[in-house]
Amino acid sequence: MALSFNEAIFVRYMILHGNKLWAVREAYPRIEKGFEQAAIRHLMQNPEVSRNIDAGVLYMFRQIVRHTTVPEPKPLTVEDKKKLLEMIIAGERETPTYIVTAQGLKLIFVEPGENEVADAKRMLEELKEAEQIQWMM
Repeated sequence: MALSFNEAIFVRYMILHGNKLWAVREAYPRIEKGFEQAAIRHLMQNPEVSRNIDAGVLYMFRQIVRHTTVPEPKPLTVEDKKKLLEMIIAGERETPTYIVTAQGLKLIFVEPGENEVADAKRMLEELKEAEQIQWMM
């Protein structure tokens, strides 16, 4: 699972500056004031984001302290994917949505809609079925 464009920007700014607020404003330049913490939560709930931040920081450390080995970020496990889908189903993972304001388009974070929850439920079932098939082989 690759990082989205916004996630990649967030990761890069977190590695370079270590400031979540700066990083989220760079990743989402149209974010409405007051939704920064929701955006940070949204990004950090993705285990791929935190793993890439950790790997980037280790890589920078290796540039300072030579002969340091930097492990590759671990791929997402089935459990990681299940946890993320369960957060969507429970309404704990807010989703980005654009709204029109007098100042133009602004980004806010809202609870997942019915379609997103239905998609997450379907994906979770498919993951469980694939896992069962794998165990039966």
